[in-house]
Amino acid sequence: MANKYAFADPSIPGSENKSPPLAWKVSKKTAKKIKSFVITIIDLHPIAEKWVHLAAVNIPPRTRSVQEGAFSGFTDLPQGTKQLMNSYGSLGYGGPFPPEGNDDHVYEITVYGLKTADLGLSNDDALHKSFTAAELQQLFKGKVVAKGKLKGKFRIDAGMEDDAASGPMTKMVGITSAGFNSSALTI
Repeated sequence: MANKYAFADPSIPGSENKSPPLAWKVSKKTAKKIKSFVITIIDLHPIAEKWVHLAAVNIPPRTRSVQEGAFSGFTDLPQGTKQLMNSYGSLGYGGPFPPEGNDDHVYEITVYGLKTADLGLSNDDALHKSFTAAELQQLFKGKVVAKGKLKGKFRIDAGMEDDAASGPMTKMVGITSAGFNSSALTI
């Protein structure tokens, strides 16, 4: 992952807390069933205890991508999208910030296609409640038509170099009613 996507901190050169760009494909048959999308980014490392870096809901069904920085306030989100609080206690995206010298943390980016347009969250819940990964799963339970996943790795090494020059990376994720493109991506 380019450092610019990491949590903005002086210990990570070039860190900007920009959310990464994402793009996905949906088959025509499955697209007819999808009324909204949800995107989550969860740190799967045991020490992180499924830390929620992003939970965005009610993303319009015709959406097939989000621009770099969209969940960080750098650019507009698709109309109607709601960003939930992350585990840092702020709305939207909170980039990776694993303990220095810890082994690789695996981040799972999941795009869910839901059969409901609105999850019905009150503004109070949407703006002030920090959902755990398990609570998010309960929120989507019985509503998922399709999902696609990507996994990426990041760690902070003492004296790490800024790799922001590598530029943004977009990975296409195929989502069908049968499953998702299971290729892993190191970002």
